[in-house]
Amino acid sequence: MPISEAMGVDPQIREAIHKQDFDSSLLSTDDQAITKFVAAVVRSPTVDDDTFAAVRKILSNREIVEVLQVVGFYWSFGRVATVLEVEIEPAHGTAVIETSEKAAAE
Repeated sequence: MPISEAMGVDPQIREAIHKQDFDSSLLSTDDQAITKFVAAVVRSPTVDDDTFAAVRKILSNREIVEVLQVVGFYWSFGRVATVLEVEIEPAHGTAVIETSEKAAAE
């Protein structure tokens, strides 16, 4: 949530995604396809043909792999944090973005 907030994602859109309302009219057709794909990846080791076909219409093979890498990173980070009962400090939620923006401005 802190990262999406820092990147300017509309609070209503964040809430729709949080509620898993991937058909929300607040999401563009492309965003609906991508959020459904991400949810399917997290939920199961395979993705049904319709969900995969919808995302293939809008993303290249490389972009699909990149989405899978991001999902995998956050999924595994979440598992490490929950299994080891690591407390996440909210104050650090946007540190990566802020550092990246600072570096880009230099």
